[in-house]
Amino acid sequence: MSAPQLSAASTIWRARRARSGGDKTYALYAFLLVAAIVIVPVIRALWLIASSQAGLVVLTSADASAAVSLILVALWAGALLAGRKRGPALLPPFLLHALTGSSIRRARTLRRPVLRSAAIIISACAAGAVLVGMALLGDGHAQLGDVIMFAAAAGAAGVVTAVLWLLGQIFPRAAFQSALTMLIVAGMSFWIPEMLTFTPWGWAGSSYPLSGSGVLSLAGMAGLASASIVMTPVLLSRVTGMQLSTQAAQWERATAFSFSFDFRAATSVYESEPHLGRNIRAINPSRHRWVTFLLRDAVGQARTPGRSFGAITATAAAAALITLSFLPGAPAALLAGIAGVVIYSATGPLTKGLQHAAYVAGDYPLYGISDRRLVLLHTLFPLMTLLAVLTTFATITAFVTGVALGLPLAGAVVVGALTLALRLSNALKGPLPPSLLAPVNTPAGDLSIVMQIGWALSDPLIAILGALTITVLPITPIPLMTLAACVPVVVLVRWKKRR
Repeated sequence: MSAPQLSAASTIWRARRARSGGDKTYALYAFLLVAAIVIVPVIRALWLIASSQAGLVVLTSADASAAVSLILVALWAGALLAGRKRGPALLPPFLLHALTGSSIRRARTLRRPVLRSAAIIISACAAGAVLVGMALLGDGHAQLGDVIMFAAAAGAAGVVTAVLWLLGQIFPRAAFQSALTMLIVAGMSFWIPEMLTFTPWGWAGSSYPLSGSGVLSLAGMAGLASASIVMTPVLLSRVTGMQLSTQAAQWERATAFSFSFDFRAATSVYESEPHLGRNIRAINPSRHRWVTFLLRDAVGQARTPGRSFGAITATAAAAALITLSFLPGAPAALLAGIAGVVIYSATGPLTKGLQHAAYVAGDYPLYGISDRRLVLLHTLFPLMTLLAVLTTFATITAFVTGVALGLPLAGAVVVGALTLALRLSNALKGPLPPSLLAPVNTPAGDLSIVMQIGWALSDPLIAILGALTITVLPITPIPLMTLAACVPVVVLVRWKKRR
C-alpha cells in the first residue's frame, strides 16, 4: 500500500501550492526568456569554441583522452564533496518529515528526487560528450559510431556521478577521505599510464572517439553504472532522518535567499563554522595597527583550513589558466573565462574580513577607526595572498609551458586586484533595490527579471570580462585599462551610497 499512500501524500502537497493558469504561463515565459538570453547563447558559444580551429586542435591532441579522464575524476570527487552539503535525496522539510516518519520505505519515498537529480547529471554529461563528438564528426576526425559510444559512456559516467553524490550525502564524514583517496589514486594512474587501463576514469578516457577502444571502455562503464543502480535502493535505506532534515532546511533557506537574489546569504548557509584554532588569540595588539589586522585575518583563515586551502588552490588554478590562455592555438577566451569564474569564487573565502568591514561601514565605529581605514586594513591579507599565489603559479606555469612570462604575470596581477575590488563592491551593494522590482514593459514582455539578474550577477560578470580582456593584451591593453579605470569608480559610487 506504500505506492497509493505516497501518491496521495504527493497529491495533497501539490494541491497546497496549486498554480493558476497565469502563474504557469509566466513561469513558461520566464523559462523561455532565460533560455533565449542565457542557455542558447552559452551552448552556441561552446559549439563555436569546440568547432573552431583552435578548439579542434585541443580536441584532436594526443592528451585529449587523458583530459577526459582528468575531468571525470574531478567530477566524481566533486560529487562526493557536494553530497556532504546537499545531496540528491531531498524533499521540502515538511513533506520530508511526513514521508520519512511514515511506514513507506525510504527507497520509494526518495526515489523521485534522486531520479530527477540523476537525469539532470546524465543529460549534462551526455550533452557535453555529444557536443565534443559532433565537433570531431563535423571535421571528419571521428565516425558516428564512435561518437555514439562516447556519449553512451558519458551517460554511464553520469549515473556513477549521481550515485557518488548520494554516497557523499549518506556518508558525509567518509566523503572527504574517499574523494582525497580517489584523487591520489588518479594522480598515480596518470603518473603510471599502465594503471589507467584498470581504472574507471581510464575507461572513460578510452571511450574518446579518437582512442580506438570504445567498445571495451563502454562495456566497463556500463557495468559500473549497472552496479551503481543496483546499489542505490540499499543506499537510500541507510540515510538517516537527521541528515535529510538538516540538508532540507539548509536548502530551503538557500533557495529563499536565491529567489531574493541575495546570493551572499545563500552561500553563507553552507559555510561551516570555524572549529580549529579556537584557542589561538586572533587579536594581538601591535605597535603597527596593520600588523594586528593582518594577523587577525590570517588566524581567521587558519580556523577554516579546508575552505582556505580550496580558495588558494582555486586561485592557483586561475593563474595557470590565465597563463595557458597565451599558448599559441589555445582556446584563449574559454580558458580566461573559466579563470574569471574561478578567481571570483576563490576570493570569497579569502575576503571574509574585508566583507565584514564593508558590512559595518557607515554604522557606529566598532574599533575606534574610520570606515575607510578599516576597509584598507582588511584589504592587506587578501591582496597579499592573491598576489603571492597568482604570481607564483603564473611563473611556474609559464616556465613549464614555455610561455613568455610578462603578459601572463601582468594579467594575473591585474585580474586579482580587480576581483578584490569587485568583492568589496559586492559587499557594499546591499540588498536588491525595490525600484528593480517594478515591471519593465517592452514589446518582448516584462524584462524586470533581466534587470534583477543583471544586478545580482554584475560583479562576477565583470570579473569574467576582466579575465577576457587579458586575452587581447598582445593586441591592445585598452580594454583592460578601461575596465581597470571603471571598477574603482563603481566601488567609490557604492561606497558613497553605503548605509
